[in-house]
Amino acid sequence: MHGNAPTRHPLRRRGRRFVRVVAALAVATALALGMPLAASADTSDFTFTSFDADYYLSRDDAGHSTLRTVETFVAKFPNFDQNRGMVRLLPNDYNGVPLHTTVESVTDATGAPVNFEALDRGSITEVPLGTDEFVRGSQTYTITYTQQNVVRAFADTKNDELYWDTNGTGFDQPFGSVTARVHVDPGIAEFLTGNYACYSGVQADTTRCEITQTPDAAVPGTTGQLFASSERTLGPRENVTVAIGFQPGTFLQVPASAGYSGDGYSDGGYSDSGVDPATVLAFLVLGVSILGVGAAWGYRRLAVRDARGRGAIIAQYSVPKGYNLLEAADLVNRQKTAIAAQLVSLAVRGKVRILDYPVTRGGGDYTLQLLTREGVDAQESQLLTALFPHGAIGVTREIGAVNSTLATKLSGFLHAAKLSVIARGWRAKAAGRGGHWIGIGMSVVLVPALVILIGMALINGSPQYGEVVP
Repeated sequence: MHGNAPTRHPLRRRGRRFVRVVAALAVATALALGMPLAASADTSDFTFTSFDADYYLSRDDAGHSTLRTVETFVAKFPNFDQNRGMVRLLPNDYNGVPLHTTVESVTDATGAPVNFEALDRGSITEVPLGTDEFVRGSQTYTITYTQQNVVRAFADTKNDELYWDTNGTGFDQPFGSVTARVHVDPGIAEFLTGNYACYSGVQADTTRCEITQTPDAAVPGTTGQLFASSERTLGPRENVTVAIGFQPGTFLQVPASAGYSGDGYSDGGYSDSGVDPATVLAFLVLGVSILGVGAAWGYRRLAVRDARGRGAIIAQYSVPKGYNLLEAADLVNRQKTAIAAQLVSLAVRGKVRILDYPVTRGGGDYTLQLLTREGVDAQESQLLTALFPHGAIGVTREIGAVNSTLATKLSGFLHAAKLSVIARGWRAKAAGRGGHWIGIGMSVVLVPALVILIGMALINGSPQYGEVVP
């Protein structure tokens, strides 16, 4: 080390030491309260090692296409408490045609059952996997489900076609590999046209991937066919789509629900309409919505101006007189650090002293010492009483270890601060009904537009599914 190395200014040393003590106090207080030390981790921050699926395509006695899917996700979660499992979203309709999605089972890597629910959400079936317990590291989920009417008739190819997304475009996580195997039942294999393809990438990507057709070894001695494709290193929102062609009329085509206008055909007739009425209607409603938003903005600017003196806000960086930090923290939604901030405020004002060492053997890492009870408001006085029950000046209280009794008491102050904020009238509905009617009017205009646009997104295109949530 150089002999003429500059020395730190003593005030800077003390300032930095104070900052460290304050930060440590906030951590210790959070531990005592049992609070998380930081905002909740991003539950989408993990990866999929692999996705592997077998699709068993067949035809029932009525002529409907049927599909039994056995898909396996291998997820790699972080080695700390962040995720409780995953949620798989499965389509309930395909271009307006019901798929009758039915989930049969979910198992783990050992074949043991995994807790799940199958929730009908209209156009999708939501399948939450797992319990309230956190999961870490590598986790395997094998989902088995059945669907109907999965093969549709397309005007551009004039064939029946299984056009199917595998892992789906809804995942925010990358996949190490995606493998899909389509097992075509011997009873329908003779109707294959020999046309098949595979695509990989984000929604609407036309990048080709490799797909092979071989006799299905899983059904020895038959004419069943196997189509297989495998891709490695797919990014977030990337998917593998398989397309397999059959002769027209191989499967019974169920009509789309009322109001749907797609590119399929039924009864042997092909549809090649140039303009989609639903699209025209969607743009019409969107235009009306824009006009409605403009009218609402104009009304707000011209007819509902702020009262004089309300336009300018003077920034202040300290709590105004008559307030305390517990109430201020509630107003700005910083309840997690409210107690620590209030203790620092008491220390700055000379009511308590913060010591960065324990005063007893085996005590907490930090110690609070009561200096005076004068010059505090009623809520601060109650906080001091909770911390120093005996009340003698100079008494100490060690902070650092989890203390459920103290945590209960301190949490009560947060609730009391919320009630105080409400009682003082700092949380209240704005006067006047103009904004209320504006909101109703905009909802009347925008909600139909949103419904139609979402419907268009669901109708125009192949099924998209797959999602992960906390």
